[in-house]
Amino acid sequence: MGRKSSVNWVQARELYLKDSRYSYFEIAEIFGVSKASIQKRGTKEKWPEQRKAYSNATLSKKLSMLSIDVDVAEVNTRHIKDFRMMQAMASRIFIKAWEEYNEGKLKKAALTLKRASDTMIIGIKGERKVLGLPSVRRFNEMKPKDPGPWIELAKEIEKSRQRPTTKNQE
Repeated sequence: MGRKSSVNWVQARELYLKDSRYSYFEIAEIFGVSKASIQKRGTKEKWPEQRKAYSNATLSKKLSMLSIDVDVAEVNTRHIKDFRMMQAMASRIFIKAWEEYNEGKLKKAALTLKRASDTMIIGIKGERKVLGLPSVRRFNEMKPKDPGPWIELAKEIEKSRQRPTTKNQE
């Protein structure tokens, strides 16, 4: 009758396959047996071939994951570029709206301003989403810490709208 081995062969095989730093000799030392017994079992079960196949599969998996990460990074970079171009276009449209306003084309200026605002919002929201930043809050949720002269200016504009003009008095 054969002698019972003190080696956990499943564990020894896993150690050999998954970590290329371990040789038959080092595994034999870990389990307290001779190198010959580990080598005999490893050769019989084709551990070196299995190690090579495992290493190739692991490498392929890592490379494919790396490729996916690179693809995502490229897509994100492209999207950020696109959203920033939208913001630049919106800035040009704001200038056009201002020119239309100065020419007295008020309805056209209002429509152009709406288009510029919509484009800018899409660009900003898209960029923030790609960058993983929190979404933009709605204007009515924003409370400025220091409104500066803007509140006074808004009040003056509101008063001027309520005052009758000379055309209305005639």
